[in-house]
Amino acid sequence: MNSQSGNSTQQNSAMDMLRKKNTRTVSELEQIPYQPQVYAIPIEQRKRESKLLADAVEFQPRLYQMIERLATAEELSDHCTRIQNIEAVYMEKTVREVVTENRKTAAQMQNLVEQAGKNQEQFILNCSETLSKSTKTLDSTIEKLHRRILKIMIATAVSAVALSLLACAVFWKLNFFCYSDSEATNIGFNIKRYRLLFLVSSTILVSVAVSVAGSIGWIGLVISLLVRTIIGTDNSDTLGLSFIMGATFLLLVDVINSLISSAELPISILTGLIGTPIFVICLLLKQREEKLTRYDKG
Repeated sequence: MNSQSGNSTQQNSAMDMLRKKNTRTVSELEQIPYQPQVYAIPIEQRKRESKLLADAVEFQPRLYQMIERLATAEELSDHCTRIQNIEAVYMEKTVREVVTENRKTAAQMQNLVEQAGKNQEQFILNCSETLSKSTKTLDSTIEKLHRRILKIMIATAVSAVALSLLACAVFWKLNFFCYSDSEATNIGFNIKRYRLLFLVSSTILVSVAVSVAGSIGWIGLVISLLVRTIIGTDNSDTLGLSFIMGATFLLLVDVINSLISSAELPISILTGLIGTPIFVICLLLKQREEKLTRYDKG
Protein backbone atom coordinates (compact mmCIF):
# COMPACT_ATOMS: atom_id res chain seq x y z
CA MET A 1 0.00 0.00 0.00
CA ASN A 2 2.86 2.47 0.84
CA SER A 3 4.55 1.75 -2.48
CA GLN A 4 1.33 2.38 -4.37
CA SER A 5 0.75 5.72 -2.57
CA GLY A 6 4.38 6.76 -3.31
CA ASN A 7 3.98 5.92 -6.99
CA SER A 8 0.76 7.93 -7.23
CA THR A 9 2.45 10.97 -5.50
CA GLN A 10 5.35 10.89 -7.94
CA GLN A 11 2.93 10.64 -10.89
CA ASN A 12 0.96 13.67 -9.60
CA SER A 13 4.08 15.80 -9.14
CA ALA A 14 5.35 14.92 -12.61
CA MET A 15 1.99 15.78 -14.16
CA ASP A 16 1.86 19.11 -12.30
CA MET A 17 5.36 20.03 -13.52
CA LEU A 18 4.41 19.07 -17.10
CA ARG A 19 1.18 21.05 -16.86
CA LYS A 20 3.01 24.21 -15.56
CA LYS A 21 5.70 23.91 -18.21
CA ASN A 22 3.18 23.65 -21.01
CA THR A 23 1.16 26.56 -19.64
CA ARG A 24 4.32 28.73 -19.45
CA THR A 25 5.29 27.80 -22.99
CA VAL A 26 1.86 28.71 -24.32
CA SER A 27 1.98 32.09 -22.52
CA GLU A 28 5.42 32.87 -23.92
CA LEU A 29 4.31 31.97 -27.40
CA GLU A 30 1.28 34.25 -27.11
CA GLN A 31 3.42 37.23 -25.90
CA ILE A 32 6.04 36.93 -28.62
CA PRO A 33 4.90 38.88 -31.67
CA TYR A 34 5.02 37.36 -35.02
CA GLN A 35 8.46 37.73 -36.54
CA PRO A 36 9.14 36.49 -40.02
CA GLN A 37 12.01 34.04 -40.30
CA VAL A 38 14.01 32.82 -43.21
CA TYR A 39 11.16 30.49 -44.06
CA ALA A 40 7.76 31.90 -43.30
CA ILE A 41 5.01 30.04 -41.51
CA PRO A 42 1.51 31.10 -42.57
CA ILE A 43 -0.48 32.87 -39.90
CA GLU A 44 -3.33 30.41 -40.26
CA GLN A 45 -1.04 27.49 -39.60
CA ARG A 46 0.39 29.36 -36.62
CA LYS A 47 -3.05 29.92 -35.25
CA ARG A 48 -3.89 26.28 -35.74
CA GLU A 49 -0.73 25.26 -33.91
CA SER A 50 -1.53 27.65 -31.06
CA LYS A 51 -5.06 26.31 -30.87
CA LEU A 52 -3.79 22.74 -30.98
CA LEU A 53 -1.39 23.43 -28.11
CA ALA A 54 -4.14 25.13 -26.13
CA ASP A 55 -6.45 22.18 -26.69
CA ALA A 56 -3.68 19.83 -25.64
CA VAL A 57 -3.12 21.84 -22.45
CA GLU A 58 -6.83 21.77 -21.71
CA PHE A 59 -7.07 18.02 -22.44
CA GLN A 60 -4.04 17.06 -20.37
CA PRO A 61 -5.86 17.23 -16.98
CA ARG A 62 -8.62 15.01 -18.26
CA LEU A 63 -6.05 12.65 -19.74
CA TYR A 64 -4.19 12.49 -16.46
CA GLN A 65 -7.43 11.80 -14.61
CA MET A 66 -8.29 9.02 -17.05
CA ILE A 67 -4.79 7.58 -16.71
CA GLU A 68 -5.12 7.69 -12.91
CA ARG A 69 -8.33 5.70 -13.14
CA LEU A 70 -6.63 2.93 -15.12
CA ALA A 71 -5.62 -0.14 -13.15
CA THR A 72 -2.03 -1.06 -12.67
CA ALA A 73 -0.48 -4.32 -13.86
CA GLU A 74 -0.66 -5.77 -10.37
CA GLU A 75 -4.31 -4.84 -10.06
CA LEU A 76 -5.06 -6.36 -13.46
CA SER A 77 -3.15 -9.48 -12.52
CA ASP A 78 -5.06 -9.79 -9.25
CA HIS A 79 -8.36 -9.17 -11.04
CA CYS A 80 -7.56 -11.78 -13.70
CA THR A 81 -6.54 -14.23 -11.02
CA ARG A 82 -9.84 -13.71 -9.20
CA ILE A 83 -11.78 -14.16 -12.46
CA GLN A 84 -9.87 -17.35 -13.24
CA ASN A 85 -10.55 -18.67 -9.76
CA ILE A 86 -14.23 -17.84 -10.08
CA GLU A 87 -14.38 -19.49 -13.50
CA ALA A 88 -12.55 -22.57 -12.22
CA VAL A 89 -14.93 -22.90 -9.29
CA TYR A 90 -17.95 -22.40 -11.55
CA MET A 91 -16.67 -24.90 -14.12
CA GLU A 92 -15.91 -27.46 -11.44
CA LYS A 93 -19.38 -26.99 -9.96
CA THR A 94 -21.01 -27.18 -13.40
CA VAL A 95 -19.06 -30.31 -14.35
CA ARG A 96 -19.94 -31.92 -11.03
CA GLU A 97 -23.65 -31.13 -11.54
CA VAL A 98 -23.57 -32.38 -15.15
CA VAL A 99 -21.84 -35.62 -14.11
CA THR A 100 -24.35 -36.14 -11.31
CA GLU A 101 -27.28 -35.47 -13.64
CA ASN A 102 -25.84 -37.82 -16.27
CA ARG A 103 -25.42 -40.55 -13.69
CA LYS A 104 -29.02 -40.09 -12.56
CA THR A 105 -30.22 -40.18 -16.17
CA ALA A 106 -28.15 -43.29 -16.89
CA ALA A 107 -29.55 -44.99 -13.79
CA GLN A 108 -33.10 -44.09 -14.81
CA MET A 109 -32.49 -45.38 -18.34
CA GLN A 110 -31.03 -48.59 -16.94
CA ASN A 111 -34.09 -49.03 -14.73
CA LEU A 112 -36.37 -48.36 -17.69
CA VAL A 113 -34.48 -50.90 -19.83
CA GLU A 114 -34.67 -53.51 -17.08
CA GLN A 115 -38.37 -52.79 -16.57
CA ALA A 116 -38.98 -53.00 -20.32
CA GLY A 117 -37.13 -56.33 -20.44
CA LYS A 118 -39.19 -57.67 -17.57
CA ASN A 119 -42.41 -56.44 -19.18
CA GLN A 120 -41.39 -58.01 -22.48
CA GLU A 121 -40.59 -61.32 -20.83
CA GLN A 122 -43.90 -61.22 -18.97
CA PHE A 123 -45.75 -60.34 -22.18
CA ILE A 124 -44.08 -63.19 -24.07
CA LEU A 125 -44.85 -65.57 -21.22
CA ASN A 126 -48.49 -64.47 -21.16
CA CYS A 127 -48.72 -64.80 -24.95
CA SER A 128 -47.19 -68.27 -24.78
CA GLU A 129 -49.61 -69.35 -22.08
CA THR A 130 -52.55 -67.85 -23.97
CA LEU A 131 -51.41 -69.49 -27.21
CA SER A 132 -50.98 -72.81 -25.46
CA LYS A 133 -54.44 -72.59 -23.92
CA SER A 134 -55.93 -71.48 -27.24
CA THR A 135 -54.19 -74.35 -29.03
CA LYS A 136 -55.47 -76.86 -26.53
CA THR A 137 -58.97 -75.40 -26.75
CA LEU A 138 -58.80 -75.43 -30.56
CA ASP A 139 -57.54 -79.01 -30.60
CA SER A 140 -60.31 -80.12 -28.30
CA THR A 141 -62.87 -78.20 -30.37
CA ILE A 142 -61.56 -79.73 -33.60
CA GLU A 143 -61.64 -83.18 -32.02
CA LYS A 144 -65.21 -82.64 -30.86
CA LEU A 145 -66.12 -81.31 -34.30
CA HIS A 146 -64.54 -84.34 -35.95
CA ARG A 147 -66.51 -86.62 -33.69
CA ARG A 148 -69.74 -84.80 -34.45
CA ILE A 149 -69.02 -84.80 -38.16
CA LEU A 150 -68.21 -88.50 -38.00
CA LYS A 151 -71.45 -89.18 -36.15
CA ILE A 152 -73.39 -87.08 -38.66
CA MET A 153 -71.70 -88.83 -41.59
CA ILE A 154 -72.40 -92.25 -40.10
CA ALA A 155 -76.02 -91.31 -39.42
CA THR A 156 -76.31 -89.81 -42.90
CA ALA A 157 -74.77 -92.87 -44.54
CA VAL A 158 -76.99 -95.23 -42.58
CA SER A 159 -80.11 -93.19 -43.38
CA ALA A 160 -79.10 -92.89 -47.03
CA VAL A 161 -78.50 -96.63 -47.29
CA ALA A 162 -81.77 -97.37 -45.50
CA LEU A 163 -83.71 -95.01 -47.72
CA SER A 164 -81.96 -96.38 -50.81
CA LEU A 165 -82.89 -99.93 -49.84
CA LEU A 166 -86.44 -98.81 -49.15
CA ALA A 167 -86.61 -97.07 -52.51
CA CYS A 168 -85.21 -100.15 -54.26
CA ALA A 169 -87.77 -102.31 -52.47
CA VAL A 170 -90.73 -100.26 -53.63
CA PHE A 171 -89.37 -98.54 -56.74
CA TRP A 172 -91.47 -100.79 -58.99
CA LYS A 173 -94.53 -99.05 -57.58
CA LEU A 174 -93.46 -95.84 -59.31
CA ASN A 175 -95.20 -97.19 -62.40
CA PHE A 176 -98.55 -96.56 -60.70
CA PHE A 177 -97.83 -92.82 -60.84
CA CYS A 178 -98.38 -93.00 -64.59
CA TYR A 179 -102.10 -93.28 -63.79
CA SER A 180 -104.32 -90.57 -62.47
CA ASP A 181 -105.25 -90.47 -58.79
CA SER A 182 -108.68 -91.96 -59.40
CA GLU A 183 -107.33 -94.76 -61.61
CA ALA A 184 -104.61 -95.66 -59.11
CA THR A 185 -107.18 -95.70 -56.29
CA ASN A 186 -109.52 -97.91 -58.30
CA ILE A 187 -106.81 -100.55 -58.74
CA GLY A 188 -106.08 -100.54 -55.00
CA PHE A 189 -102.95 -98.30 -54.92
CA ASN A 190 -102.71 -95.79 -52.08
CA ILE A 191 -101.20 -93.03 -54.18
CA LYS A 192 -101.17 -90.35 -51.44
CA ARG A 193 -99.15 -92.46 -49.01
CA TYR A 194 -96.58 -93.53 -51.60
CA ARG A 195 -96.33 -90.02 -53.03
CA LEU A 196 -95.46 -88.71 -49.58
CA LEU A 197 -93.02 -91.59 -49.04
CA PHE A 198 -91.20 -90.98 -52.32
CA LEU A 199 -91.13 -87.22 -51.82
CA VAL A 200 -89.62 -87.51 -48.34
CA SER A 201 -87.13 -90.20 -49.42
CA SER A 202 -86.00 -88.31 -52.51
CA THR A 203 -85.68 -85.07 -50.54
CA ILE A 204 -83.53 -86.72 -47.88
CA LEU A 205 -81.36 -88.51 -50.46
CA VAL A 206 -80.82 -85.33 -52.49
CA SER A 207 -80.00 -83.39 -49.31
CA VAL A 208 -77.44 -85.99 -48.28
CA ALA A 209 -75.85 -86.02 -51.74
CA VAL A 210 -75.66 -82.22 -51.92
CA SER A 211 -74.21 -81.93 -48.40
CA VAL A 212 -71.49 -84.47 -49.21
CA ALA A 213 -70.64 -83.75 -52.87
CA GLY A 214 -72.01 -80.24 -53.38
CA SER A 215 -74.46 -78.96 -55.93
CA ILE A 216 -73.85 -80.85 -59.21
CA GLY A 217 -76.48 -80.14 -61.82
CA TRP A 218 -77.77 -81.96 -64.92
CA ILE A 219 -76.96 -85.49 -63.76
CA GLY A 220 -80.41 -86.41 -62.45
CA LEU A 221 -82.08 -84.69 -65.40
CA VAL A 222 -79.85 -85.99 -68.20
CA ILE A 223 -79.24 -89.54 -66.97
CA SER A 224 -82.89 -90.31 -66.20
CA LEU A 225 -83.96 -89.04 -69.64
CA LEU A 226 -81.11 -90.94 -71.34
CA VAL A 227 -82.02 -94.19 -69.59
CA ARG A 228 -85.71 -93.79 -70.45
CA THR A 229 -84.74 -93.14 -74.06
CA ILE A 230 -82.62 -96.29 -74.18
CA ILE A 231 -84.67 -98.92 -72.31
CA GLY A 232 -88.12 -97.41 -71.94
CA THR A 233 -90.24 -96.02 -69.10
CA ASP A 234 -90.54 -99.08 -66.86
CA ASN A 235 -89.24 -97.90 -63.47
CA SER A 236 -88.36 -101.44 -62.42
CA ASP A 237 -85.64 -101.31 -65.09
CA THR A 238 -84.67 -97.63 -65.15
CA LEU A 239 -83.95 -97.03 -61.45
CA GLY A 240 -80.97 -99.37 -61.05
CA LEU A 241 -79.52 -98.43 -64.42
CA SER A 242 -79.88 -94.74 -63.52
CA PHE A 243 -77.78 -95.32 -60.39
CA ILE A 244 -75.01 -97.00 -62.39
CA MET A 245 -75.03 -94.58 -65.33
CA GLY A 246 -75.17 -91.50 -63.05
CA ALA A 247 -72.12 -92.62 -61.09
CA THR A 248 -70.29 -93.56 -64.32
CA PHE A 249 -71.12 -90.21 -65.95
CA LEU A 250 -69.88 -88.26 -62.92
CA LEU A 251 -66.66 -90.29 -62.82
CA LEU A 252 -66.01 -89.67 -66.54
CA VAL A 253 -66.61 -85.93 -66.13
CA ASP A 254 -64.16 -85.81 -63.21
CA VAL A 255 -61.51 -87.65 -65.28
CA ILE A 256 -62.01 -85.21 -68.17
CA ASN A 257 -61.72 -82.30 -65.75
CA SER A 258 -58.37 -83.55 -64.44
CA LEU A 259 -57.08 -84.10 -68.01
CA ILE A 260 -58.00 -80.78 -69.63
CA SER A 261 -56.81 -78.44 -66.85
CA SER A 262 -54.18 -78.46 -64.10
CA ALA A 263 -56.37 -76.09 -62.06
CA GLU A 264 -59.46 -78.14 -61.37
CA LEU A 265 -62.64 -76.49 -62.63
CA PRO A 266 -65.99 -76.71 -60.83
CA ILE A 267 -67.44 -80.02 -61.92
CA SER A 268 -70.95 -78.56 -62.32
CA ILE A 269 -69.65 -76.49 -65.27
CA LEU A 270 -68.47 -79.60 -67.12
CA THR A 271 -71.61 -81.55 -66.32
CA GLY A 272 -73.62 -78.66 -67.77
CA LEU A 273 -71.45 -78.44 -70.91
CA ILE A 274 -71.58 -82.19 -71.53
CA GLY A 275 -75.10 -82.81 -70.27
CA THR A 276 -76.81 -80.05 -72.26
CA PRO A 277 -76.26 -81.54 -75.75
CA ILE A 278 -77.13 -85.03 -74.45
CA PHE A 279 -80.33 -83.67 -72.93
CA VAL A 280 -81.25 -81.90 -76.18
CA ILE A 281 -80.57 -85.07 -78.25
CA CYS A 282 -82.61 -87.24 -75.89
CA LEU A 283 -85.45 -84.73 -75.91
CA LEU A 284 -85.48 -84.64 -79.72
CA LEU A 285 -85.46 -88.45 -79.86
CA LYS A 286 -88.29 -88.56 -77.35
CA GLN A 287 -90.37 -86.14 -79.40
CA ARG A 288 -89.65 -88.12 -82.57
CA GLU A 289 -90.71 -91.35 -80.87
CA GLU A 290 -93.95 -89.75 -79.69
CA LYS A 291 -94.68 -88.52 -83.20
CA LEU A 292 -94.07 -91.99 -84.64
CA THR A 293 -96.33 -93.49 -82.00
CA ARG A 294 -99.11 -91.05 -82.83
CA TYR A 295 -98.61 -91.69 -86.53
CA ASP A 296 -98.89 -95.47 -86.01
CA LYS A 297 -102.03 -95.06 -83.96
CA GLY A 298 -103.49 -92.74 -86.52
